Amino acid sequence: MYFRRRKKRFRNPKSSNSENLFIKLLEEKFNVTINKQFKLLGRFYDGQFGKYLLELDGIYWHSKMRQKKIDWKKDINALKSGYQVIRIVLNKKEDIPQVFEEHKPLLEKIFK
Repeated sequence: MYFRRRKKRFRNPKSSNSENLFIKLLEEKFNVTINKQFKLLGRFYDGQFGKYLLELDGIYWHSKMRQKKIDWKKDINALKSGYQVIRIVLNKKEDIPQVFEEHKPLLEKIFK
């Protein structure tokens, strides 16, 4: 008997509470609108602003080898499409103020 393999489909992932709060903070601080869950070449990115794609990565999930390979492919696809990926490690919502301050110089360049 012949079985056909199903094509893998990427569905729109749910964003975490930490991601939503961090993106909301960016929108408020820099008075911008960030496209959330931006789809590019069948992959979803946490946010998009101009030619920048924002990825907010949790340590647990994004330290796994399988997810690292997926992230790497997403980065390559984004670069080929003319986007620059900004990856920020954001583990829990309590870390948001500290993470924002650590990345503030880079974020100011992007959003101003």
